[in-house]
Amino acid sequence: MPKIKPWRSKRPQSKVYHDNSKCHVGNNIEKANMLLGKGNKQYRCNICEKLNNQGK
Repeated sequence: MPKIKPWRSKRPQSKVYHDNSKCHVGNNIEKANMLLGKGNKQYRCNICEKLNNQGK
């Protein structure tokens, strides 16, 4: 499973972090808006969660 160090969007409306390199939502975050780590985001993205549970 391509679980990697978490990243997140710095946009205030974003509520989740990402940790799967195959997540299309996380990969669509523009580099200018991307920050490493979970920050204050408490919840993993649903797509990352699904991919991680499937072992992808």
